[in-house]
Amino acid sequence: MWMANLHTPQHHRYADTDNDPHTPRRGFWFAYWTWQNETIKFSPVYCRKIFKDSVLKFMSRHYYKIFWVTAIILLLIDWRLAIFGLMGAGVIQTHNEAIINSCGHMKNFGTRDFEVNDDSRNLRGLFALWTLGNSLHNNHHAYPNSYTYTVKKYDYDLAGRFIELIATEKLIGPSPH
Repeated sequence: MWMANLHTPQHHRYADTDNDPHTPRRGFWFAYWTWQNETIKFSPVYCRKIFKDSVLKFMSRHYYKIFWVTAIILLLIDWRLAIFGLMGAGVIQTHNEAIINSCGHMKNFGTRDFEVNDDSRNLRGLFALWTLGNSLHNNHHAYPNSYTYTVKKYDYDLAGRFIELIATEKLIGPSPH
C-alpha cells in the first residue's frame, strides 16, 4: 500500500520535478538510496483499488503470517535458502528499484520510445534482465496501467510474461470479471 501511495499519485504526477519523491535531479545517490529516509505522506485515498481487491487485502492483512510461514518452510529446507530467500530477495529488489529510480530517469542513460512529460528512459539488455523487465521505464510511463512494459519484440519483461502465465484460465480458472 505504501508503494501504491507513492508511485502513481506522487512519482508519476510529479516525475522529475522537485515534488517527485525520488527525483534524480537531487542527485544520483538521492534517487538511488537516500530518498527512502524522507518522510512521505501516506493517503489511503490513493489505495482505494487495493482496499477493494480481496487477494491484496488478504495479503496485506496477513503479511507477517505469510512472511514467517515462508521463512519457516525455507528454513526447514535449508538455512541458506532461508537467508537468501528472505534477505537476498530484499536486497535484490531494493537495488532493482534503485536502478530504475536513478538510471531510469537520467538523460544520459537508456533510450526513449515515447515522448512523455518526464525524463524516463528504457534500460534494455542486462538491466531488463536484472529487473525482470521493470527497467523499461519509459514504456511504463507511457502506459502506466499496462501489466507489461513490452512494446518491441525484443523487449524483455519476465514479470509481464509471468502475469500472462498465471492469468490463463488453465491455471487459475476463468476471470470473475
